[in-house]
Amino acid sequence: MYISISHHNPQPLYQQIVDQFKEGIADGRLSPNTPVPSIRVLAKELRVSVITVKRAYTELEQEGYLITKPASGSFIAPLEHTQLQQNQLKEAKEQLISLINRNKAFGISIDDLIQILKELEEQDE
Repeated sequence: MYISISHHNPQPLYQQIVDQFKEGIADGRLSPNTPVPSIRVLAKELRVSVITVKRAYTELEQEGYLITKPASGSFIAPLEHTQLQQNQLKEAKEQLISLINRNKAFGISIDDLIQILKELEEQDE
């Protein structure tokens, strides 16, 4: 799997790694039980610290996307499509809550945000 990170992206480096793993799992590029590079190998490839990759792997493991077996390494977890959807819905909900709370301070209501979503959906059609 090819992972590309950008130091110009405002998103933390570890989060860029996490997101790309999740996308690869969701779209089937990363199959269940596929071994992933060791923390040191991936850190060297991406030219980031071992701590950055360790944080990404820890988050992926906590969320159920990776399984680490002592003396064997880390592997893509066997997840069902419904599990992936549920994980994504949970993440979307957390992001929406954050978005709503940030916009409340500016007097932007949930109805305003829903209207924006409807407009965006119409543009995609």
